Amino acid sequence: MVSLGVGVSTYAYYWEVERRIHIGIGRWFLYAVSRMAKKSFNRQKRLPLCVDLDGTLVQSDTLLESVLILLKKQPLSLTLAPFWLLHGKAHTKRKIAERAMPDIALLPYKQDFLAFLREERADGRKLILITGSDEQVAKKVAEHLKIFDDVIGSNGRENRSGKKKAEILSGKYGRGKYEYAGNSMKDFPVWQEAAGAYVVGANERVHRLASRASKVIRTFPMAVSSWSVAHAVRIHQWSKNLLVFIPALFGHKFATGPFLQNSFLAFVALSLLASAVYVTNDLLDLESDRSHTQKRSRPFASGSLSIQFGFALSLVLFVAGIAVATLLPVDFLFIVLLYLAITTTYSFALKQIPILDVLLLACLYVLRVFAGSAATGIEVSQWLLGVSLLLFFSIAVAKRCIELQCQCESNNRGYIRGDIEQLLTIGTVTSVAATPVLMLYVQSDSARLHYNNPTLLWLVVPIFLYWTTRFWFLVRRCQVGEDPVVFALKDRATYIVGAITFCILFLAS
Repeated sequence: MVSLGVGVSTYAYYWEVERRIHIGIGRWFLYAVSRMAKKSFNRQKRLPLCVDLDGTLVQSDTLLESVLILLKKQPLSLTLAPFWLLHGKAHTKRKIAERAMPDIALLPYKQDFLAFLREERADGRKLILITGSDEQVAKKVAEHLKIFDDVIGSNGRENRSGKKKAEILSGKYGRGKYEYAGNSMKDFPVWQEAAGAYVVGANERVHRLASRASKVIRTFPMAVSSWSVAHAVRIHQWSKNLLVFIPALFGHKFATGPFLQNSFLAFVALSLLASAVYVTNDLLDLESDRSHTQKRSRPFASGSLSIQFGFALSLVLFVAGIAVATLLPVDFLFIVLLYLAITTTYSFALKQIPILDVLLLACLYVLRVFAGSAATGIEVSQWLLGVSLLLFFSIAVAKRCIELQCQCESNNRGYIRGDIEQLLTIGTVTSVAATPVLMLYVQSDSARLHYNNPTLLWLVVPIFLYWTTRFWFLVRRCQVGEDPVVFALKDRATYIVGAITFCILFLAS
């Protein structure tokens, strides 16, 4: 009887456990079903999200990028722009889109906002891409991203931005029946008609404007670094313009007030103008920079600085540089204009011609020495110009070698990877050839005229030969980095060689 009672109680215990398990499973099933139903209901209730393109989805402006492509590849076609504008903005945008379009895959998309859109899409939300840019561009973007349900853009007749964009969305979805993501003051009319606002990469003023127009649901902050402007103007490249001090230095008038002052003004003028050229080149080279492993991080290629800001910055630098140049003799201003003419021609056409491009770069280096001579009135030795031309040609060739070492097959300068060995040979031979020219200067009448102990100048020859051969050893070993100028600024041996050379010149004086 005892064993029977134990068995009954055990059976009852396991039956109760099983009953509770079934009840738990049933409750969990009902909870899961209710959650799915609620989630499905919420998906159906969620308003569609309408997304702007320029400045919102991408950090750049696709219309301005297309204009830059036309300016670089078909500059004459822009002469038709006034006639296009007679038919309206939408017609102009269509004509530009038919002739030039940026590489959609390389555009600087705002990754944090794009990740948010992908999450919304995965959650079942309807996404609409609406932009004032031409719909051909918008459709290409939608095809690339594959997250949008509908695409609306300017169609050649209507310029669908601002109030027109608000009218289209309210007519399609109803006023207050959609939410909108934008970034500029032009989006204010759309936010007024929308149920909610997403503010993407906008300044504080635009954010306040969006808050007055609608309920701000979420803000995606601007990602602009204070170093972006310094990077864009390439301050480190100003070191090239120290060449303007060479005439005063080798003319033994470096410590004289007027010569030093004029050399400094020449340095400032050339630095400002060089930065204006760098900014312009970066704007023209957006696509090629984005396809480069290192140059893609440049401010305009990455979108951290806008194209509009780039135009303004280039203009300010240019005006400031010319203003400083007018303080110096007319000969200096002439050389400055020649420098700008060569750099402009180089940027638009000649940098794609192998060998000629590096020869022009070398000439630009030598032109800086001439600029220093024109600013101070000190004549430059022909021996010094010969050494400078050979040395700078060698450095320019080194830059092309470095670029090819970073590329798989070719680059946008007209070279292919198979040219590396030949370029290495040309660069090495040219740098070594500068040494005999230096030796001829040491034993020339010009050296005896300027130095009391010209024999000491022979000590400069092996030091110069050491630096040039060491430089090309490092180039061959891919240890120079992206830019020879940056390498020289960071290389301790360069400073040691420079200090020793300066001491020898001082003792020889």
